[in-house]
Parts: sequence; structure tokens; C-alpha cells
Amino acid sequence: ARNPAPAGTPDRQIVIFLAAAVVAKTAAFMGIFGVSITMLAQHRPVTEIALMGVVGNGVGLGVQLLTGRLSDRIGRGALTTVVYTLCIPSLITLAVGNAFWHFAIATVLRSIYINSSNVLGPALLTDIVARDRLGRALSWWGNSGWIGAIAAFATMGIAIQQFGVETTLAAAAALMTGATLVTIWTLLRRSTVPPAAASIGS
Repeated sequence: ARNPAPAGTPDRQIVIFLAAAVVAKTAAFMGIFGVSITMLAQHRPVTEIALMGVVGNGVGLGVQLLTGRLSDRIGRGALTTVVYTLCIPSLITLAVGNAFWHFAIATVLRSIYINSSNVLGPALLTDIVARDRLGRALSWWGNSGWIGAIAAFATMGIAIQQFGVETTLAAAAALMTGATLVTIWTLLRRSTVPPAAASIGS
């Protein structure tokens, strides 16, 4: 959707979209931390834990190359919805997983989300944010991963000690679900902005 809001007007939808991105990144980084903790708790070999990093980064390289092509075919908004949704089963699988392939699937799905969203986010914001606010929006998007990582690593240790790994990862899945629903709602609202209003901000 290429429907920026009118220039100079408050844009709560974009603020909500960016807040949802922070929550989603927090949940994803909880998964990154959670995979190591879960595998250690199950006495998995260190080589298997290290291999998860190889799998995630390897998938990430391929995903970044494909994301642009796919977004041109099915649209940035639709692809954003897909990759956000993929991170939900990643966290659920991690919460209940007890086999190596469970952790591999969780890592692959999470890597698809992180790497695709990093490509899609700036392009999508360029489409839907008025020019006078684009720089600020891109700055917030660029920092969303850092904020999410800090929030995840600051809270995971305490949460795991208090509630256990499974419950903490289930909470991360709930956060990701909420962020995904809010993102979908925001994108749908942006796609229905009247063309006259869109032309004001373009």
C-alpha cells in the first residue's frame, strides 16, 4: 500500500506499527536466548547449540536475497504479515521442543522473520509514511532491534528463574502473536486511507 498520511498531521498508526515492531523483536530475541538455555537444560552437546547459530545465519543469507523478489510479487504488506506470523510457531516449537529438529525448525522460522523484516521494514515505511516523518520513522525502526534485544536479555533471566523456560517462551509467543495482530491491523488501516488524503502527504 502506498498511502502516506497527510503531512503535518499526527500519525498514531505509525507509532503503533513501530511499537509492535519493538515488541516483535523482543519476542524474537527471547527466542534466540531461549534456544541456548533450552538446549543446555536438556544437556545437548555444545556443538549442537553452536550449530543453531550456523543454521540461523545461513538461512538469513538466503532469505535476504529472496525477500526483495517476493515482496515485488506479493506486496510488502502481505509478505510482512507472513514473516511475522512465522515467528509465532517458532517460539511455540521452542517452548515444547525436545529434539534437535525442533530447535532447527524454530531457528529457521525465527531467522526468516528477523532477516526478512529487517529488509521489509524500511521499504514498507517508505511506502506508508509521509516524507516529513520518514527519517524519524526509519530511525525508530533501525533501533527497534536494539531495544528488543536489550528488553529480551534484561528480562529473560529473571523470568526463567521465576516461571521456567517453557512458560517464559510461551509468553514470548503471546507477545509475538499480539505484535503480529497489531501489525496486520495497522497495515490494513493504511491500505484503506482515501487516495485524496494520500496525495497530500506524497
